[in-house]
Amino acid sequence: CIPCPEGATCPGGNRMWPQRGYWAPNEQSLPLACSPSEACPGSTKEPQCSKGYSEDYCGQCAENYFRQGAYCLSCLEESDSESLLSVVFALLFFFGIIVLAITLLDDQSLDVSVSLLVSLQQLIQIGASAASDFNPTVRRFFSLASILLFDYQFLRPGCLIGQIDFIALYVGMILIMFIIAVMFILGSLVRSIALYKKFSEKACLHDRIMAKLKTEGSVPPVVHYLLRCVVGSPSSFVNQGPPHHWKKAFKYRAMRSFVILLTILYYLLAMRTFEAIDCKRVPSKNEYRLDAQMSIQCFVGSHLALTPFSLLILVGYIIGFPIVCFV
Repeated sequence: CIPCPEGATCPGGNRMWPQRGYWAPNEQSLPLACSPSEACPGSTKEPQCSKGYSEDYCGQCAENYFRQGAYCLSCLEESDSESLLSVVFALLFFFGIIVLAITLLDDQSLDVSVSLLVSLQQLIQIGASAASDFNPTVRRFFSLASILLFDYQFLRPGCLIGQIDFIALYVGMILIMFIIAVMFILGSLVRSIALYKKFSEKACLHDRIMAKLKTEGSVPPVVHYLLRCVVGSPSSFVNQGPPHHWKKAFKYRAMRSFVILLTILYYLLAMRTFEAIDCKRVPSKNEYRLDAQMSIQCFVGSHLALTPFSLLILVGYIIGFPIVCFV
């Protein structure tokens, strides 16, 4: 006879009943801690999950529930029409702001905006981590605010799509990031062409005025000075702001936008990537389960296919990007 393991109640024989916060597939298996603990109410014979949770180790959100952080929240807090309208409004507003910022703002204003966005991301993440302890209105606010983190959770995928596992959400997040990157590139292209045309028009105006003045005689220095103040000189069109040629301007702006994109996506992608490779050993079965969703077995099937990709992101981006920035 050996002592009863942690998280179990031993009624006798080789039986082990999981206590609250623990789950086991049967009475003969060692209980394993659930994440979050409230997902597992404990049981005596048959494994059970709290309302809103399902599958092995209560790691999946049940039907009509969606995941926010580690918790499963009800989809019925709002009507379907309100949910759809809020999602559409949030999408249009957010992506509109992105396009306008990349297209219209100069470098200094863009840097300030990015610094403000990163600060907001930190505040939202702090609030979202504790949102499950708040009332439904506050939880919904942080769920919508997670759009600033580029997080898929604001879409409440468990409500709009149905049950979907962590791996599918992770891959979907990567695809959304590629779409955002394309939007950044298009915004950079529009800005570069627009500025090139603007500078070209000024350069042409400068040349026409100077040619007309020269045909009428010498040009006084004061006229040169006023012309440079009002129109600008040809050299200023090349040396100030983006390069004069729109292709060079596009390359400069696109590279800058790409660095900005990597910066504002860093927290979310780092968090999700660590979740994608964070596996917990199940002693009774000699297997590993994904801590972010215990119903997923690690290093088999779709998770095995995802692991090399996650490790590549971890080494090349999560570790490599800060080194490149600060070295």
